[in-house]
Amino acid sequence: MATQFKVPTTNVEEAAKFDRKIVIEQGVGGNKDKAREIECSVLGNDEPVSSIPGEIVPVKEFYDYNAKYLDEGSSNCFSFCLWFR
Repeated sequence: MATQFKVPTTNVEEAAKFDRKIVIEQGVGGNKDKAREIECSVLGNDEPVSSIPGEIVPVKEFYDYNAKYLDEGSSNCFSFCLWFR
């Protein structure tokens, strides 16, 4: 729930313009044990359907807008390699 974290109200209000549900996650990992970024798309509200999970391997430390759309080198790894890394 958003009230458990110190999230600027304007960010929550902006996200609420696009969907009924908002997910706010606490960061994990650190220098020693970095967390892996696993994504799964979900389409639909009343009858949701999910895609297969995939791992995001960013070209730099954070998978931000630039890493996703502008900088070359980030990649996606689907299903098979999720089990063997």
